[in-house]
Amino acid sequence: MPFAAALLVAAALVLGAARPDPERAATLRQWADEYAGQGDVESRDRARRMLDEAIALAPDESANWRSLGRLYALQGYDRKARGAYQRATELAPGDPENWLGLALVAKREFLWDLDSTRFREAIDALEHVTRLRPHAATAWLRLVALRYESGDGGRAAYAAMRAVEGRPRIPEALVAAGYTAYRAGDFARAESLFRAGIPKLAAERRALFESPSNLPEIAQPDTDWRAPGDAERPVAAFRAMSAFDPDPTTRENEAQLEWWSRVAHALLLFDDPLHPELDARAETYIRYGPPRQVLVNPAGVPLFTEPLRTGAARSEGRGGSNVTFPVRAQLWLYPELGMRVLLHDRTLRGRWTQPFQRSPEFPNTPDPKVLAARKDLLAFGNGWLVIPTRRPASQRLEVTGAFTRFEGERGPRVRGQLDVWASAADTITADWTVLDSKGRTVERGSTKPGVSSCDPGTRRIVEFTLGLAPGTYDVTVSAHDPRQRRGFIRRTLTVEPVGTGLGMSDLLVNCGSASTLSLGGVVRLEEAPDHRFRVGGDIAVYAEIYRLDPDESGRTKFRYEYSVQPFKPDGDLGPRLAWAAREDSVTAGANGSASVRTRRQFIAVNTSKLVAGRYRVEVLVSDLVSGAQVKRAAEFTLE
Repeated sequence: MPFAAALLVAAALVLGAARPDPERAATLRQWADEYAGQGDVESRDRARRMLDEAIALAPDESANWRSLGRLYALQGYDRKARGAYQRATELAPGDPENWLGLALVAKREFLWDLDSTRFREAIDALEHVTRLRPHAATAWLRLVALRYESGDGGRAAYAAMRAVEGRPRIPEALVAAGYTAYRAGDFARAESLFRAGIPKLAAERRALFESPSNLPEIAQPDTDWRAPGDAERPVAAFRAMSAFDPDPTTRENEAQLEWWSRVAHALLLFDDPLHPELDARAETYIRYGPPRQVLVNPAGVPLFTEPLRTGAARSEGRGGSNVTFPVRAQLWLYPELGMRVLLHDRTLRGRWTQPFQRSPEFPNTPDPKVLAARKDLLAFGNGWLVIPTRRPASQRLEVTGAFTRFEGERGPRVRGQLDVWASAADTITADWTVLDSKGRTVERGSTKPGVSSCDPGTRRIVEFTLGLAPGTYDVTVSAHDPRQRRGFIRRTLTVEPVGTGLGMSDLLVNCGSASTLSLGGVVRLEEAPDHRFRVGGDIAVYAEIYRLDPDESGRTKFRYEYSVQPFKPDGDLGPRLAWAAREDSVTAGANGSASVRTRRQFIAVNTSKLVAGRYRVEVLVSDLVSGAQVKRAAEFTLE
């Protein structure tokens, strides 16, 4: 064949190959999707060649670009995948599948390097899907976690509601609505949604809510870096958390709701349809909640790792490999727990795990000293799991309270007081629950708070008296309002049996002055919140003295004195800075000498010569007839 004729034949073949052929392109795309799903490198390379040919045959077919985007995503080429999806949305802006694919890739990129541009792009793409398919549940569900991460809890709750109402019915939508309701402070609705949704989840997802044993880093513990007992701690911590209710005045267990909410958010945030398994980021979030900050490849953190030495070579410090491997690092900062958690992506494709070796610089459990100082945190399993007891500031009622033990005609009694920082216009309800040493409810009540006599514009108070048999009790008092704000205090009280000799109640440190608290023979008590006072005035301390012995004439004689000592920075007590003593007596009345054996006494503690600081006041009572003595102490702070 002459050269010119051969050239014409070749040109014809090239033109024929480039000629649009939508039917063949669709067939190639179908084959490519099947090969891409097989998972091996060779099959996906073959799928890539088929899609290149399909795009050459039908360059304006958005489905071809969408399949190419999915293939790139499966291969870990997220930037190329995003470009392919963007081209698909340009060709078919009305196709929600193109926008959904773009959203998933942008979200994956954001979680890898925390690029805020990709985060915004993922939200925008999902919102575009919801406009195209307003009654479809999938995009609304995927919006929940991203909107919550943006700090917009209200719009996250709205997205969860639309997911519940949409089609198809997705059980994850119920748990998404559950955790947004819990974060908004609606505990009852949250528990109802969780209990409706969790049983409907697939088994592997349901297990995440029911036990920590299915968490990714716990299911297959690496004994090379985990400390002894780590494999047992999660289950023990979870059982302890499930059995402990931070606020027994409510029907719901807030610790359980916190666990469920963390699992639900982690499941929605870190879930990826192309890589459905969760990793160490999800575990860390579920155990400790959101970090204060996450740093990517922070300065000073090595970005390489090496395999651990094994066997005798490791134990003797020799042998092993000198080969190092690059890693990406995320440093999760929890300053409120004294903890910095280092995570490695050894695959360089977004699969995060704990480092091979633990480092004292990056502990993966909280500092025990920090936990001991934080009374608003519950730590289980020696810090394997930490649950907060205080609500966020926007949902919190600031409360303080105190309990004072007295004696009554029928035995011991306890006066409880809850201070709620709210105005008289606020609608507040207070509840209390008393549990015995076996966790059984022995007392429960509810009331509306009154207005404080000392701070009528800013404080409401709840007062109640409990008649309790001797023993140890767990007492909780809570307050809540219609706006889902809540606050509570919880104390362990030991009630002693009524004695036979001279006795005295606890000291009650009042917010008013001694001269105004017993006007007209009526005793009015109002404990000062946190026992805080301004320097210079008198502090009214109230005490009841029991079983004073009368003399032959039926007259009781006693002496009381108080002393004030400052606390040093190390916690020890300093020298006495104030002291006063007084003697008093009571004559038997018409009802007989028994009526004079109890004395209700206000003691004015002068602070005019004291400076700001923390103090201890001690009251010593001496029965001048029997010679018996008894003393009690309380603390206060001057500001």
